[in-house]
Amino acid sequence: MSERDAILAAIADFSAGFDLSAAAVQDVEAARLRVLDTFGAALGGFDETASVLTRNLALRSGGPADATVFGTSCKTGIEMAAFANATASREAEMNDVYMSRAGAGAHPSDVILPILAVCEARNVSGRDFLAAVLVAYEIYVQMSDDLKIEGFDQTVLAGLAIAAGAARALGLDRRGIAQAVSIAAVANNPLNQARRDRISMWKAIASGQAGKAGVFAALAAEGGLEGPEQPFAGSCGWLHNLAQGEGSLGRLGAGERLRIGEVAIKPRASCQVTISAILAAEQAAARIDNPGQIAAVRVETYAFAWQSVGSGEHRWDPQSRESADHSIPYVTAAALVDGTVGPAQFRPDRLRDPLLRQVMSRVEVVPDDEFTARHQTAVPEHHSRVTVTMKDGSEVVGRSGREHGDPSDVMNPLQVEDKFRKVAAGMLGADRSENAIIAVRDLTDMERAGDLHALFAVNAA
Repeated sequence: MSERDAILAAIADFSAGFDLSAAAVQDVEAARLRVLDTFGAALGGFDETASVLTRNLALRSGGPADATVFGTSCKTGIEMAAFANATASREAEMNDVYMSRAGAGAHPSDVILPILAVCEARNVSGRDFLAAVLVAYEIYVQMSDDLKIEGFDQTVLAGLAIAAGAARALGLDRRGIAQAVSIAAVANNPLNQARRDRISMWKAIASGQAGKAGVFAALAAEGGLEGPEQPFAGSCGWLHNLAQGEGSLGRLGAGERLRIGEVAIKPRASCQVTISAILAAEQAAARIDNPGQIAAVRVETYAFAWQSVGSGEHRWDPQSRESADHSIPYVTAAALVDGTVGPAQFRPDRLRDPLLRQVMSRVEVVPDDEFTARHQTAVPEHHSRVTVTMKDGSEVVGRSGREHGDPSDVMNPLQVEDKFRKVAAGMLGADRSENAIIAVRDLTDMERAGDLHALFAVNAA
């Protein structure tokens, strides 16, 4: 593989040369926590429509029974397991998020279950699984910062990171990893329309498609298939077509710490940009006895949140869970009516609830100059203020943002485990949930990473 493509060379060099034993203890712990959080997210999305449909498709697809379909005891081909499992982990919007320097959000946890499918099929250890996850996270986060992908979906980065991480898990050398990434780069470039206007279930399935594509690229490289020498830098390559001719990965893996610790674990199951409004609305809800007496709601937030998920008529009429979790009016109303926002607030019965719809119709969302300025600082703050006017003229105010609690506040291990318990206990029971937590804590000592799946089989005895 030619050295003329600097981005490809950087990815291949980092992936092949990464040594888990040299990684900081905190980075390995961060990887373990995100594995647990991603399994929790997949449990949260298990019964959602996109997850059910992709799971059924994977179970019908036939082929070698190499990798487990999440939440079941059944196996299918590696690619279809990656497809279904990554979809499940995205569907409930509980997964982690990285807000890039350009301000756009991305979801590095999309890499975890596809890489696990490869590890399960090839009996890879828990230690080597974590190494592959850390490789993929580093690539995903650095690419999010360094490469523009306007018009293309964030899952294009997931596919590339998965290809590198999966190739690493397969034991491919530098050249093999480069071939896998090259194949993924020229063959899989999804459009950002998946997350625009009235959002469909493809928002989550796009993550599954990226998992399938990245795994396929790694398997293809393992089988001897070759990609172009200059997938990024070539005259018709990735940089020219996706990134407006700009970008490099010169700092990939160059820091004393890996970037995984910068990826936020969400405190609520919704689009990250809506969470400051949710937290503020929850504060207000705690002081409202009867949401039916709400006359008006004013949400003041930072400009990026207002523009991306707080404006446009469709935000006041979400018809799917995918549109609802990207709507400040909806999540604010849900928090005021139900007291909080989690997977249950996006079920069909809640989407159509008359009281929730009534409150949503009374929500106004506006940008606030101070909040916008504080969001644009070197360490972005995510402020929202929710002012609820009751029919008797009284007002209730809720606040969120740095000193009031920020969506980007780092969750410690106990908080992450508690978040997992809240969703897992209802799906697995308390005892099995605790066993799963313990197993992930001991992941570096696990002989076969794929053994994790047995701990998460829904309705298992």
